[in-house]
Amino acid sequence: MQTALLSIFLFGQYHRQFCDMHGYKMKINIHAGHNPDGRTACGAVGLLKESTEARLVKNKVISYLKELGHTVYDCTVDNGSSQYDVLTKIVGKCNSHTVDLDISIHFNSGRNDAVGDGSIGGTEIWIYHPDSAASRYAKTILERISALGFRNRGIKISKDLYVLANTKAEALLIECCFVDDKDDVSLYNAGDMAKAIVTGITGQSVSIGSAGSVQAPGNHIPCATVKDFTKWLNSYLKINLPLDNTFDESDKKAAITAFQRMGGIPATGCWGMDSIKLTNQKNMHIRLGNNGNLVKLLQGMLIVNGIYFGELHGIYDLNTTNTVLHFQKYWNLNPHGIAGTQVWKKLLG
Repeated sequence: MQTALLSIFLFGQYHRQFCDMHGYKMKINIHAGHNPDGRTACGAVGLLKESTEARLVKNKVISYLKELGHTVYDCTVDNGSSQYDVLTKIVGKCNSHTVDLDISIHFNSGRNDAVGDGSIGGTEIWIYHPDSAASRYAKTILERISALGFRNRGIKISKDLYVLANTKAEALLIECCFVDDKDDVSLYNAGDMAKAIVTGITGQSVSIGSAGSVQAPGNHIPCATVKDFTKWLNSYLKINLPLDNTFDESDKKAAITAFQRMGGIPATGCWGMDSIKLTNQKNMHIRLGNNGNLVKLLQGMLIVNGIYFGELHGIYDLNTTNTVLHFQKYWNLNPHGIAGTQVWKKLLG
């Protein structure tokens, strides 16, 4: 037992030291919509100017993503001769790169509330297809922006928006808030909006240091504990494990039971051949973009091992991917960031 705890402690130290050095890094296209203000095909104008604010948010998002180690391409167009020309040039720039995601920054209009009626117009995100990987990013970005106080207007689907229909990579169009709503404008801050977008995309928290630089994820990330994991096991399995910050044999049995129940095999709580066979099933292999109870179980077991520093939210984000990568590297497993057969055997076996 002491050897196991020592391994957990040493791996926790290893993870803290190297999590930003060897983690999965995204490649992202981002652009501000429309021409600049004062030119043809510029954005909406109200209490705010869409084109100006979209460029401010875009620039901050790029800065934050780069500070966190991701590759970012600015595909903004400032010299379009018409709306169609702007759109085709944006898509041309986007499709010249091979990326994980295309992001289009916009601001909404149509509230016509220059005085303020106490109601927030809010934020919405447009995607091309409801089952696309972009929908998962859209969901987490909306959650982060709405946490700032903006109404979550939801994910919208469109096959007609030019950028969504013609970019090669998964794409989403963010309508940050309304330029003609006093309530939205009073709440809006470009830096906070950009940070919410970056955290929604990457799962990495961003804060501004005293010199204006971005601080890598650290103690400011809300971190779930072993107690939080036990509480979730109790809720999922309808049991009553002691709510403390220890993980003993009863807790381990509960975690195995949860894994077996999710896989549809007899939930005995004992690790045997049926459980080992279950680890080989593709539906038990999870990766970036997945979500649900199986992801929560994975995050909980990584918490138990002292190596996951984040929320028990059931979203397989970049923070979770990075943690799995380091787990795989530490135990000399194939380092691909996917929680599959080898990871489950090592965590639960």
